[in-house]
Amino acid sequence: MAPIKQHKKQPAETRQQLLAVAGNLILEHGLVNLTLDAVAKASGISKGGLLHHFPSKQHLLNGLIFDLHERFRQRLAELAAADPVPEGRFARAYLKAVTMNRDEPRNKLCSILAIEARGEPAMRSAWRDSTREMLRRQSESGADPIDMAIIHLAADGLWLADLEGAFEDSPELFQRIVARLEQMTRR
Repeated sequence: MAPIKQHKKQPAETRQQLLAVAGNLILEHGLVNLTLDAVAKASGISKGGLLHHFPSKQHLLNGLIFDLHERFRQRLAELAAADPVPEGRFARAYLKAVTMNRDEPRNKLCSILAIEARGEPAMRSAWRDSTREMLRRQSESGADPIDMAIIHLAADGLWLADLEGAFEDSPELFQRIVARLEQMTRR
């Protein structure tokens, strides 16, 4: 009789796999069609295994929101660190993070969750805390804190207008607005 292979448990990797599968399913079928059964089937993990990591669909969505938020924060830190001009650095990083690679799957997923899950307490809390932190960091950058807050809030509005398709007929207007906001960070 052949020995049974024991798989090492890797909870962090399993969690990330489940979040990735959930994200892909949302991109393919929409948030409203996401089910725990679909995530379990697509991931090849039993429903019991899924429920061990995420006891409900809401826990799964909260985990996905948290994961995307952390990845966004990491991207912001990378962009800010790569900017050689300290004054306004964080505002430029934020502007880049919300306006570049708009068709990247992770950015589309963030958009879907931001719009469709906006009523969820975890999403509102993550958005509020993130905005407060970013406004605080921008005020510490040495640039005028009011100007940096205006740029941050304008970038959010630009992102939301883009989500709603406001620039489908005029992508050059979108780029011109981004360029103007970026220019404002250097005053």
